[in-house]
Amino acid sequence: DIDISLAAIKASGSIGNEAAVSHLYQIIEKGKIEQKIASIKTLASIRAPSSINMLIKYFDLFEDKQIRNEIINAINTISPVNEKVQELNKSILLNPNADENLKINAVIGLMDSGNLNFLKPILEKASQNLLKTTFQHLLTINNPDSEDFIKYFQDKIRVFTPYTLGTYLAAFQLKTKN
Repeated sequence: DIDISLAAIKASGSIGNEAAVSHLYQIIEKGKIEQKIASIKTLASIRAPSSINMLIKYFDLFEDKQIRNEIINAINTISPVNEKVQELNKSILLNPNADENLKINAVIGLMDSGNLNFLKPILEKASQNLLKTTFQHLLTINNPDSEDFIKYFQDKIRVFTPYTLGTYLAAFQLKTKN
């Protein structure tokens, strides 16, 4: 029964439960899509750094957008500062054909890693949705470079939609010294 399987997968998601990791890999490889997604989310809950390399391999293996998004969420939850995680996030942002949700997750991961400078030129050409999400997430992080980051976009606000502009102004107000 799929419901019992999903409940068992989710129940194994306590921080540090390394014993469940190999079983979750098997489900990711052989399970139904719901089981794969639940297993990836559970790996994020376990926060096992040892699972990052395998999740990155799965990212390259699977083409399903939902699975790929869950993988990016998981590795950024586990360790956004991991070098391989940052490399994957950067490669997503440099790929003009990458899915918008993947880009959003990659930006959030790089922001959480403290890598704001890489994002500046990338975001100049970004969608309004990606910019809005970036400014919203900036409000949730504590980074000493936040002020320089938000000021970088001051001369670019004329192209912002009203919602993106409002989000930017809120971030500007809260992240700069007046």
